[in-house]
Amino acid sequence: MSTILIAGLGNPEAKHANNRHNLGFMVLDALVKAWQLPPFAENRSLGGLLTAKAQEPKAWLLKPMTYMNESGEAIRDVSRFYSIRPDNIWVVHDDLDIPFGTLKIQYDISAGGHNGIRSIIRDLQSQKFWRFRFGISRPHPTDANADGRVDSREWAIAKYDSAEFVLSDFDQMQAAQLPTLIQRTIDALAIALAQSPEKAANQFNGTPAIENTPAAAKGAGM
Repeated sequence: MSTILIAGLGNPEAKHANNRHNLGFMVLDALVKAWQLPPFAENRSLGGLLTAKAQEPKAWLLKPMTYMNESGEAIRDVSRFYSIRPDNIWVVHDDLDIPFGTLKIQYDISAGGHNGIRSIIRDLQSQKFWRFRFGISRPHPTDANADGRVDSREWAIAKYDSAEFVLSDFDQMQAAQLPTLIQRTIDALAIALAQSPEKAANQFNGTPAIENTPAAAKGAGM
Protein backbone atom coordinates (compact mmCIF):
# COMPACT_ATOMS: atom_id res chain seq x y z
CA MET A 1 0.00 0.00 0.00
CA SER A 2 1.25 3.48 -0.83
CA THR A 3 2.04 5.94 1.95
CA ILE A 4 -1.06 7.81 3.10
CA LEU A 5 -1.32 11.43 4.22
CA ILE A 6 -3.95 11.89 6.94
CA ALA A 7 -4.70 15.57 7.46
CA GLY A 8 -6.92 16.89 10.24
CA LEU A 9 -8.27 20.40 9.77
CA GLY A 10 -8.46 23.15 12.36
CA ASN A 11 -7.07 26.48 13.52
CA PRO A 12 -3.76 26.64 15.41
CA GLU A 13 -4.38 29.17 18.20
CA ALA A 14 -5.12 27.87 21.70
CA LYS A 15 -8.39 29.82 21.83
CA HIS A 16 -9.71 27.55 19.04
CA ALA A 17 -8.67 24.26 20.66
CA ASN A 18 -12.18 23.15 21.62
CA ASN A 19 -14.07 24.77 18.74
CA ARG A 20 -16.32 22.67 16.53
CA HIS A 21 -14.12 23.67 13.57
CA ASN A 22 -11.11 22.03 15.26
CA LEU A 23 -12.63 18.57 15.16
CA GLY A 24 -9.96 17.40 12.71
CA PHE A 25 -7.19 18.42 15.10
CA MET A 26 -8.97 16.63 17.96
CA VAL A 27 -9.17 13.39 15.99
CA LEU A 28 -5.49 13.49 15.01
CA ASP A 29 -4.37 14.25 18.57
CA ALA A 30 -6.37 11.23 19.76
CA LEU A 31 -4.99 9.16 16.88
CA VAL A 32 -1.40 9.86 17.92
CA LYS A 33 -2.17 8.58 21.43
CA ALA A 34 -4.15 5.56 20.23
CA TRP A 35 -1.45 4.47 17.77
CA GLN A 36 1.38 5.44 20.16
CA LEU A 37 3.07 7.63 17.56
CA PRO A 38 5.80 10.22 18.19
CA PRO A 39 4.50 13.66 19.21
CA PHE A 40 3.73 16.17 16.48
CA ALA A 41 6.72 18.30 15.48
CA GLU A 42 6.52 21.62 13.66
CA ASN A 43 7.86 21.79 10.12
CA ARG A 44 7.70 25.48 9.24
CA SER A 45 8.84 24.99 5.66
CA LEU A 46 5.89 22.67 5.03
CA GLY A 47 3.43 24.73 7.07
CA GLY A 48 2.28 22.21 9.61
CA LEU A 49 2.74 19.86 12.53
CA LEU A 50 3.79 16.39 11.39
CA THR A 51 4.31 12.92 12.76
CA ALA A 52 4.53 9.53 11.08
CA LYS A 53 3.38 5.95 11.39
CA ALA A 54 6.58 4.24 10.25
CA GLN A 55 5.29 0.65 10.23
CA GLU A 56 3.38 -0.73 7.26
CA PRO A 57 0.97 0.50 6.15
CA LYS A 58 2.80 3.82 6.44
CA ALA A 59 1.13 7.18 7.00
CA TRP A 60 2.02 10.80 7.63
CA LEU A 61 -0.26 12.73 9.98
CA LEU A 62 -0.57 16.47 9.40
CA LYS A 63 -2.17 19.34 11.28
CA PRO A 64 -1.89 22.39 8.97
CA MET A 65 -0.78 25.55 10.76
CA THR A 66 -1.97 27.74 7.88
CA TYR A 67 -5.44 28.25 9.43
CA MET A 68 -8.58 26.56 8.19
CA ASN A 69 -9.20 28.68 5.11
CA GLU A 70 -5.68 28.05 3.77
CA SER A 71 -5.39 24.38 4.74
CA GLY A 72 -4.62 23.48 1.15
CA GLU A 73 -1.22 25.17 1.23
CA ALA A 74 0.23 22.79 3.82
CA ILE A 75 -1.47 19.72 2.37
CA ARG A 76 -0.16 20.58 -1.10
CA ASP A 77 3.39 21.18 0.16
CA VAL A 78 3.54 18.03 2.30
CA SER A 79 2.04 15.82 -0.41
CA ARG A 80 4.51 17.16 -2.98
CA PHE A 81 7.48 16.76 -0.64
CA TYR A 82 6.63 13.12 0.12
CA SER A 83 5.29 12.33 -3.39
CA ILE A 84 1.79 11.46 -2.18
CA ARG A 85 -0.94 11.50 -4.81
CA PRO A 86 -4.30 13.19 -4.09
CA ASP A 87 -6.07 9.82 -4.01
CA ASN A 88 -3.83 8.84 -1.07
CA ILE A 89 -4.77 11.95 0.91
CA TRP A 90 -7.40 11.54 3.63
CA VAL A 91 -8.86 14.69 5.20
CA VAL A 92 -10.66 14.63 8.56
CA HIS A 93 -12.92 17.62 9.16
CA ASP A 94 -16.12 18.93 10.70
CA ASP A 95 -19.23 19.24 8.57
CA LEU A 96 -22.27 21.41 9.32
CA ASP A 97 -24.46 19.57 6.82
CA ILE A 98 -24.24 16.20 8.58
CA PRO A 99 -26.07 15.34 11.82
CA PHE A 100 -23.92 15.44 14.93
CA GLY A 101 -22.24 12.10 15.55
CA THR A 102 -22.52 10.86 11.98
CA LEU A 103 -19.40 9.98 10.00
CA LYS A 104 -19.39 10.05 6.21
CA ILE A 105 -16.35 8.73 4.34
CA GLN A 106 -16.50 9.96 0.74
CA TYR A 107 -14.27 10.39 -2.28
CA ASP A 108 -14.21 12.94 -5.09
CA ILE A 109 -16.95 15.32 -3.94
CA SER A 110 -17.25 19.09 -4.06
CA ALA A 111 -16.39 21.38 -1.16
CA GLY A 112 -19.97 22.39 -0.46
CA GLY A 113 -19.65 25.34 1.90
CA HIS A 114 -16.47 24.21 3.67
CA ASN A 115 -13.71 26.78 3.16
CA GLY A 116 -10.95 24.44 4.27
CA ILE A 117 -11.96 21.85 1.68
CA ARG A 118 -12.33 24.55 -0.95
CA SER A 119 -8.73 25.58 -0.23
CA ILE A 120 -7.50 21.98 -0.59
CA ILE A 121 -9.27 21.49 -3.91
CA ARG A 122 -7.82 24.77 -5.17
CA ASP A 123 -4.24 24.01 -4.12
CA LEU A 124 -4.24 20.35 -5.19
CA GLN A 125 -6.15 21.25 -8.36
CA SER A 126 -8.17 18.12 -7.66
CA GLN A 127 -11.04 16.94 -5.50
CA LYS A 128 -10.02 13.29 -5.90
CA PHE A 129 -9.12 12.74 -2.26
CA TRP A 130 -10.87 11.00 0.61
CA ARG A 131 -12.86 12.95 3.17
CA PHE A 132 -13.78 11.74 6.65
CA ARG A 133 -16.67 14.11 7.31
CA PHE A 134 -17.59 14.33 11.00
CA GLY A 135 -21.06 15.79 11.48
CA ILE A 136 -21.43 18.74 13.82
CA SER A 137 -24.97 19.57 12.62
CA ARG A 138 -26.86 22.80 12.28
CA PRO A 139 -29.12 23.15 15.35
CA HIS A 140 -32.86 23.41 14.76
CA PRO A 141 -35.36 25.53 16.68
CA THR A 142 -36.67 22.46 18.52
CA ASP A 143 -33.26 21.13 19.59
CA ALA A 144 -32.86 20.91 23.34
CA ASN A 145 -29.75 21.47 25.40
CA ALA A 146 -28.54 18.91 27.94
CA ASP A 147 -30.86 20.51 30.53
CA GLY A 148 -33.83 20.18 28.18
CA ARG A 149 -34.14 23.85 27.23
CA VAL A 150 -34.38 25.02 23.64
CA ASP A 151 -31.51 27.39 22.88
CA SER A 152 -32.99 29.65 20.21
CA ARG A 153 -29.89 31.88 20.20
CA GLU A 154 -27.61 28.98 19.23
CA TRP A 155 -30.01 27.98 16.48
CA ALA A 156 -30.09 31.55 15.16
CA ILE A 157 -26.28 31.76 15.19
CA ALA A 158 -26.04 28.54 13.18
CA LYS A 159 -28.72 29.62 10.72
CA TYR A 160 -27.52 33.13 10.06
CA ASP A 161 -23.83 33.08 11.02
CA SER A 162 -22.30 29.64 10.49
CA ALA A 163 -18.79 31.09 10.98
CA GLU A 164 -19.58 32.06 14.56
CA PHE A 165 -21.15 28.66 15.18
CA VAL A 166 -18.18 26.58 13.97
CA LEU A 167 -15.77 28.82 15.90
CA SER A 168 -17.67 28.15 19.13
CA ASP A 169 -17.13 25.20 21.47
CA PHE A 170 -19.29 22.09 21.55
CA ASP A 171 -22.16 22.30 24.01
CA GLN A 172 -22.04 20.31 27.24
CA MET A 173 -24.00 17.34 25.93
CA GLN A 174 -21.99 17.07 22.72
CA ALA A 175 -18.66 17.50 24.53
CA ALA A 176 -19.54 14.53 26.74
CA GLN A 177 -20.16 12.39 23.65
CA LEU A 178 -17.02 13.46 21.76
CA PRO A 179 -14.60 10.83 23.15
CA THR A 180 -16.83 8.00 21.91
CA LEU A 181 -17.37 9.65 18.54
CA ILE A 182 -13.68 10.45 18.07
CA GLN A 183 -12.81 6.83 18.92
CA ARG A 184 -15.30 5.73 16.26
CA THR A 185 -13.49 7.92 13.73
CA ILE A 186 -10.15 6.42 14.79
CA ASP A 187 -11.62 2.94 14.29
CA ALA A 188 -12.73 3.97 10.80
CA LEU A 189 -9.26 5.29 9.96
CA ALA A 190 -7.72 2.03 11.21
CA ILE A 191 -10.00 -0.03 8.96
CA ALA A 192 -9.28 2.28 6.03
CA LEU A 193 -5.55 1.91 6.54
CA ALA A 194 -5.57 -1.85 7.12
CA GLN A 195 -8.06 -2.62 4.33
CA SER A 196 -9.36 0.33 2.31
CA PRO A 197 -11.39 3.55 2.68
CA GLU A 198 -14.20 1.80 0.78
CA LYS A 199 -14.37 -0.92 3.45
CA ALA A 200 -14.37 1.73 6.17
CA ALA A 201 -17.16 3.62 4.41
CA ASN A 202 -19.26 0.46 4.17
CA GLN A 203 -18.85 -0.16 7.90
CA PHE A 204 -19.10 3.36 9.33
CA ASN A 205 -21.15 5.54 6.98
CA GLY A 206 -24.73 6.50 7.56
CA THR A 207 -25.70 5.98 11.19
CA PRO A 208 -24.83 8.23 14.13
CA ALA A 209 -22.96 6.42 16.88
CA ILE A 210 -24.92 8.35 19.52
CA GLU A 211 -28.21 10.13 18.97
CA ASN A 212 -28.01 13.84 19.74
CA THR A 213 -30.80 13.85 22.35
CA PRO A 214 -30.89 14.45 26.11
CA ALA A 215 -32.29 10.93 26.60
CA ALA A 216 -29.38 9.35 24.74
CA ALA A 217 -26.94 11.46 26.71
CA LYS A 218 -28.48 10.17 29.95
CA GLY A 219 -28.14 6.61 28.68
CA ALA A 220 -24.50 7.24 27.93
CA GLY A 221 -23.86 8.05 31.59
CA MET A 222 -24.27 11.81 31.64
